[in-house]
Amino acid sequence: MKTLPLSHRYILLKFIRAHSYVLCLLAALPFLVTVQAAAQMVVGSGPGSGPGLGVGVAASHDIGSFSDGLFQNGGFAIEESDSTPTQCQVRIVENKVVASNRERREVSYHVQPPGIIPDPKVWPYFAWSDTSLGVVRTRDGSGYLFFGSDGGCHENCNDQTKWRWGSITVSQGTLDHPLGEPLGDPNPAVYEFAFPISANLPANIDYAGGGPVYRVPEKEPGAGSLIMVYHIERNANPLWSWTGLAKSTDEGQTWQDLGLILSVPHAYKPHGASDVGENPLVPYTDPTTGQKYFYIFFPQHCWTATAECSDFTWISVARAPYEEVLTAASAGNSVSALFNKYYHYCPAIS
Repeated sequence: MKTLPLSHRYILLKFIRAHSYVLCLLAALPFLVTVQAAAQMVVGSGPGSGPGLGVGVAASHDIGSFSDGLFQNGGFAIEESDSTPTQCQVRIVENKVVASNRERREVSYHVQPPGIIPDPKVWPYFAWSDTSLGVVRTRDGSGYLFFGSDGGCHENCNDQTKWRWGSITVSQGTLDHPLGEPLGDPNPAVYEFAFPISANLPANIDYAGGGPVYRVPEKEPGAGSLIMVYHIERNANPLWSWTGLAKSTDEGQTWQDLGLILSVPHAYKPHGASDVGENPLVPYTDPTTGQKYFYIFFPQHCWTATAECSDFTWISVARAPYEEVLTAASAGNSVSALFNKYYHYCPAIS
């Protein structure tokens, strides 16, 4: 089989993901308003004459609310209002460069552990972030931890049958400087973790990276630990993907695989393609039953060699019982069997 050049594969994947996330967000907006009557969204032009777009969202600070869960765990900054302490304010402002290409190149020489980037002088020296960013506050509240994937190659880079691209990258910084300061050589240093080969991540998986994170609240199983949604790929036409969960008890320095949770409902096809993304977990309490769940919205993209699969979707949803996921994660057990897709309540992983 002729392999798609990596640069073309990378561009195609970015195109697919970019359109998927926009469509998923647009499709989810009516639901955000429906499940939380108190939510208010205001959209207007950004300041200045540039291409800015200002978006303000005011949402109830109820822990069980859907929109609050999405905005807290989807990488948005939360601002507390002095006048309404029970409300949170979320703002999206005009475009601003918070990590320049030059800064990423300079950081590549200082990423830990040594050797995780084989050659910082060669593209893709530090392809950060290849996934959507996950953002949580540090335990002491002094700053933020940022999680994404360095999409470059990290292992066996000269052997296409064994190479491994992607990682879980953690940096500590501010919303203006997510890679940390001093710029280009931050302290603490950016740290990367590459998933080892395992039953879920065999040698034929050529990409594994993650970004969206959830900090387990106090008084819950595994309180204080981090749960990440990761994305893996196997070479196809151009790729076949799955989504899984991992946990960290050391602020993102190392991760334990908790199993795969999402796939398209088809076996791997070397001449086909699939993508299910790596979107955030959203905690929400079902108002009809009082049961709390983790929801995850995702594109169920699937192609045969000649056409879209019959069950192709732009947005799908799966969920798993909140307490069961946290209990299994705390014990280091697999969470794969806990997630079910909405469609006919079928298993989320095939």
